[in-house]
Amino acid sequence: MNKQWDPLKAGKALALKSARKLGLYSVMKRSQWRQRQLLILGYHGISQLDEHKWRPALFMSPELFESRMEILSRFGCNVLSLDEAVAHLQEGTLPPQSVVITFDDGYFNFYKYAYPILKRFNFPATVYLTTYYAEARIPVFNLVRSYVLWKGAGKRVDARGFVDRGGILDLSTEESIAAANLEIWRF
Repeated sequence: MNKQWDPLKAGKALALKSARKLGLYSVMKRSQWRQRQLLILGYHGISQLDEHKWRPALFMSPELFESRMEILSRFGCNVLSLDEAVAHLQEGTLPPQSVVITFDDGYFNFYKYAYPILKRFNFPATVYLTTYYAEARIPVFNLVRSYVLWKGAGKRVDARGFVDRGGILDLSTEESIAAANLEIWRF
């Protein structure tokens, strides 16, 4: 799968790299404005295998997550629980460089990978659970289906029992994978 060049993403990366080289990060982190702000870092999942390559906006590698927690620690950020941060905001007593960490969806990978890292840094986090999937104890079918098709890139798959029509799904291109994903979802 070829990744296309994204001018907006490239521009953001260049701006951030330039800001770091110019020392703007240090200036911002000590500014009065930043001292009064609450930064909320929202994550979804930590990759167990290669999910971060499949959906980098949804999953990150454990190594990248750990490096981000290291940065928070090194910068001396005050990592607060969500409840604690809200109470401080209401009282007007927010500590400098306050940060809250949240995880949406409450995947198992949070417990297996993120929790030990957070524990090592003594950072609290708020985890939102999708109660339907927690109670049903089944994987999120849309994610599993999409991931399995991505893993099958370049192959032809016998789709009998997964689509209305019998036959083979061609997973040779991004377009054919998207079409197969939609066909299975409709079934």
